[in-house]
Amino acid sequence: MIVAFGKRLLVIDQNGRVTHLDLAGRNLAGGISPFLGNRTHLTHLNLSHNWLSGPLPYGLFSSLNPLNVLDLSFNSLSAELPSSLSSDIQPLSIQIVDLSSNHFNGTIQSSFLQLASNLIYFNVSNNTFTGPIPSSICIKSHLIQLFDFSYNDFTGQIPVGLGGCSQLEVFRAGFNLLSGLLPYDFYNATALREISSPSNQLSGPIGNGILLHSNELSGNLPRSLYSCKSLVAIRFAGNSLERQILPEMLAVQSLSFLSFAANKLSNISGATKILMGCRNLSVALLSYNFKDETMPDDDNTSTLDGFQNLKALVISHSQLSGPVPSWLAKLTKLELLDLSVNQLIGSTPSWLGNLSHLFYIDLSHNLLPGEFPHEVCELPGLTSKQVGAERDQSYLELPLFAQPANATNLMYNRLSNIRPSIILSLRK
Repeated sequence: MIVAFGKRLLVIDQNGRVTHLDLAGRNLAGGISPFLGNRTHLTHLNLSHNWLSGPLPYGLFSSLNPLNVLDLSFNSLSAELPSSLSSDIQPLSIQIVDLSSNHFNGTIQSSFLQLASNLIYFNVSNNTFTGPIPSSICIKSHLIQLFDFSYNDFTGQIPVGLGGCSQLEVFRAGFNLLSGLLPYDFYNATALREISSPSNQLSGPIGNGILLHSNELSGNLPRSLYSCKSLVAIRFAGNSLERQILPEMLAVQSLSFLSFAANKLSNISGATKILMGCRNLSVALLSYNFKDETMPDDDNTSTLDGFQNLKALVISHSQLSGPVPSWLAKLTKLELLDLSVNQLIGSTPSWLGNLSHLFYIDLSHNLLPGEFPHEVCELPGLTSKQVGAERDQSYLELPLFAQPANATNLMYNRLSNIRPSIILSLRK
């Protein structure tokens, strides 16, 4: 039986026992009632988006042994999680734990939920947890699909053992104080779609790990990266990665979003030909690489039938020479093009006006002489507000940004806030 009072929802089984309790978004305040412990047949508890505060009631986990779903997110709950849970009082049936956006603190002990063999979702982001990320969480939780440890104060290295999570699709640990290398077994989790660890203190050469933006990582891209065939988004921006993009990138068949901006990559011709073969690629951010090379526009590149799903291409701040490449004329789905701060020469091609989805063009700080073609100024994306409002941005696996006029570095608003623009400042 289901009993609903507005947004409050109770599910009662055939024996008159409450199994589901949903009080999300009811402006509840104060502490969590210890009487919840009397609901020993409760399988779903959702108290999210309220004003609840204080610690978790003593014995909450032991009294709710049948619990499948626990959502306490977006409250003001504080104090530490239970320091230890013996096997006879752990909620062994738990599948979803969301404690995000609270004020929990202290260390998450290795014993916490280590016997939860059915766990598929574990989110403790946006708290003030300290110490290491619990190392034993994958020992029994082979079904886990999402870990989110981001926006805390976790320290130490990301633990070995994630490779044992064969169903893991999303791993987030950004904005902590993590250091060292990613674990050697990370690539064994071949179901991974998203790995996000920005703004930590990861350092050193790349071993068998995935390293993302805003760290101090160096070395070459590991070949084992390309075994993660389910990845749809890769962001390595803001490191010191060297050498070249390898042909093995083509094995990542689901790749949609790629950012290697602000590294030390070379061979833009080779990179372009390889990435043209990534059939699902929608976003390619390659700025601050390929220093002083020539923009590829030879016959081998121009005749390739690639980038057919590309919607955003950014290759700026690289001092590339040569003309605006003619192969861009084939990118009929392109919406955003940024080739600024290079040494491009020749006239601005009129065929840009045939790219009907294009709404943002930045060719500033180049050596492009002469008049700007009027065909480009008549693009629907630049002239129609309705076209902009209807623009589909579902292909953005990660946030894409565009530089505001008053910014001195590569700071951006979300793509949904980018206004239709043609930027031509400091052209010859």
